[in-house]
Formats: sequence, structure tokens, C-alpha cells
Amino acid sequence: MLAYGLPILAAFIVVFFLPAIVARSRYHPNTAAIFALNVLLGWTVVGWAMALVWALTREDAPADTH
Repeated sequence: MLAYGLPILAAFIVVFFLPAIVARSRYHPNTAAIFALNVLLGWTVVGWAMALVWALTREDAPADTH
């Protein structure tokens, strides 16, 4: 029984923290905030989706005004 439960639990944890993993792998400047949103509201589908979309957004560098 335990042999089946551990891989399922590990997969659940990876999927749950997918927004934070994506943000970290993309060097997102708001990785800590995305992680916090993921932890605090990730248990809701809406909070998890918001964190994932935020992690996938590209942060543009400010335009040079010279």
C-alpha cells in the first residue's frame, strides 16, 4: 500500500508547487511572491491558476528613455 502512496504523493506535491517551480526555473523577479501565493492560495483552483499564469508571464525590462 505504501509503495503506491508515495509516488502519488510526490506527484501531487510537484503539481501543487508547479507555479513556484516554473517561476524559479525562469528566474522570475517575483519568485518569492509567486511562492507565497502558491502556498497560501494554491489549495484553491483559482489561486493555483493565478500563480501559474503569473509565473509564466514575461517581465520586460524597462524601456531606455534616452
